[in-house]
Amino acid sequence: AMYYHALSLIELGRKEDAETLLRDYIGRGDKSRRYFEARCELGRLLVEGERSEEGLRILEGVRTGSSKKSIRSRAMKLLGAYYIEKNPPKALVYLEESLIAAPKEERRDLLLSLGKAYFRTGLYERAAVTFSLHAKENPFDAAHGEVRFLLARAYLEGGDFTRASDLFEAIGRDDPFSPFSHESRYYLALTRSRRGDAAGAVPLLNDYLRGKNIENAYDANLLLLRIQLGLDDLEGAGKTAETLIRHFLEKAGVEAAIFEYAAALIGKGRNSKRYASILFSRFSGSEPAADLNVLLGNDYFDQGRYVPALEHYNMYLDTPHLKYRGTVFYRKLLALYRLERDEELTAIIARGEYPPMNGKESAEVPLLLARSYSRLKMYDKAYMAIDASRLAHYPADDVLSYVNSSLRVGDVPSAIRASVFLEGKGEMHAQSLYMIGDYFMKRGKREKSEHYFTMVAAEYPGTAYGSHAKLSLGEVRLLLGEWQRAVNLIEGVEASPGSDLFNRKKSLIIQCYFKMGKEKEALALVQSAQRDLVAGEYGEPVMKLAMEYHYRKKDLQQFTRYASLLAGYPGNGDLINYLSGKLYAQAGNHSKAYLYFKELAGVGGRYRDESFYYLGLHEMLVNGNTEKALTYFSGILEMPDAGKSLKLKALLNMALIYRDEKEDGKARDCLIRVKSATHRGLVHIQALNLLDAFGYQAP
Repeated sequence: AMYYHALSLIELGRKEDAETLLRDYIGRGDKSRRYFEARCELGRLLVEGERSEEGLRILEGVRTGSSKKSIRSRAMKLLGAYYIEKNPPKALVYLEESLIAAPKEERRDLLLSLGKAYFRTGLYERAAVTFSLHAKENPFDAAHGEVRFLLARAYLEGGDFTRASDLFEAIGRDDPFSPFSHESRYYLALTRSRRGDAAGAVPLLNDYLRGKNIENAYDANLLLLRIQLGLDDLEGAGKTAETLIRHFLEKAGVEAAIFEYAAALIGKGRNSKRYASILFSRFSGSEPAADLNVLLGNDYFDQGRYVPALEHYNMYLDTPHLKYRGTVFYRKLLALYRLERDEELTAIIARGEYPPMNGKESAEVPLLLARSYSRLKMYDKAYMAIDASRLAHYPADDVLSYVNSSLRVGDVPSAIRASVFLEGKGEMHAQSLYMIGDYFMKRGKREKSEHYFTMVAAEYPGTAYGSHAKLSLGEVRLLLGEWQRAVNLIEGVEASPGSDLFNRKKSLIIQCYFKMGKEKEALALVQSAQRDLVAGEYGEPVMKLAMEYHYRKKDLQQFTRYASLLAGYPGNGDLINYLSGKLYAQAGNHSKAYLYFKELAGVGGRYRDESFYYLGLHEMLVNGNTEKALTYFSGILEMPDAGKSLKLKALLNMALIYRDEKEDGKARDCLIRVKSATHRGLVHIQALNLLDAFGYQAP
């Protein structure tokens, strides 16, 4: 009576009272007639309530403890029902056992539950067999429509598109007012889409989406959007995308659909700002938002708009997503290189903190580093960035750059080895050989330079480097002092007026004429070619020779003219100031000479000792400031690179100043130092004469 009373309380919704009665009944022991039935009901109450763990243990006990098949089947059915959503594979174990032991009246529900469990675990063939068995055994069951619908879905997911399509169509035809009839339209569209009939799926989806209270509105819109994108129907896809944004923005995965539509717009060169804005504002941390940054970055990159490309690449790299990380990092470096932001690029690579990249990208990174260092004229670092063992795999431009860097750091053997990889590359090979020859020429290794210049001239006649090599052979003769031979070689090179080759040829001939003492001819050529020469690098030695010629002639006006032209080339300021100071001093304009030597004294360099000497004389003889004069003369004595004769002359002048100031001890010391430093020559004689004139005792 207690057991049945408990069941009636359950029917009345008084589950707590029922639980109490069932526990009391069970407490009397397993001799009770309905002991396992009571445990089964108690387990069901607990599983359906908030104490599922206890309920599962009780049901498991019934499953293993009861001798009655029907009770064991009921316990397994309840266990299967509990796990069917939470752990379908586990539910299968219970449902399959339950079906074997189930009485006939419970078999129908078990078949439906087992079929659903098979479906949820992806065992679609078993699901189809189970649903088919249910339909066969229960053709007039109230759930027959649902079973047919689930059977069609099992066919669909199992890849049996023909059976699925036929059954979905039959469901819609046989019972048009069934709730499964309209839903079959969606799954029929899905079937057609999967079998490759995307166009045939569109009208079915549109028909389905016109229905009310449909269960798969979101999934149907997603499918429709992707089909439209596949069919290149951007207009239709746009309408579907707007539907998703208006009604399903909170749905999981909608951001992926918005991304796909935005990507299609970008691919067609259309404006995607609205969809990008939605992704970046509503789904900023999502993978689709990150992927859109990649697409936008690549789009800008392909247009040559590297600044906005960098912005999007950086936004992607600021996310935790990894899919495109290596490629995006590489393209960021490439954008920095194209923008010539070499300091930034080299700093990033030097840190060594970059993501894994594919083989091609990772091999390109040291090349980008070397190119940037070369552009920054940091040739030692460019040289170190290149793996010389991989030169055979590098582009010719990078091999040529490595030749240049190697020469810049003095590694001539590496430059020579690298040039071999340029054989067959036309002018690049010619340039590499020319660079090696030029390196040797500038370091006085004439024979080696001639070897390379001769090779370039012979192997690449008619090319720019072949012609320049011929000029360089003439330049070697010029440097050796064989000026007429140099002129003969240089004049034999054909060059178009105004060309770089022509200007270099003219420059070398002018240099030869100056060296040969043919100053008039040289100056005439300078006058005729001045405009072209000054515009390029070959004008520098010519302007220097012309300036020095007019310095020797003490022609201040012409000297100033060529000095101003030479000043346009960096590194000549000290020479110009030095010669200007001397020329003004010779002309008696000591105030102007003083300004030039004052500037030289402040910057250091090779003329600093002479500048100090002149300034000392100026203070001593013109300004009468012996204190300043002594500062300049003593400064010369402290210069390790100052000329010996200049130091001795400074000591003589210091002796004169000390004598005038009655500091005979210091004056005598200066003269003794001069006498001891040399045993002949003018300063030695002057020192002896002054010692005698001043009455100083010589040691």
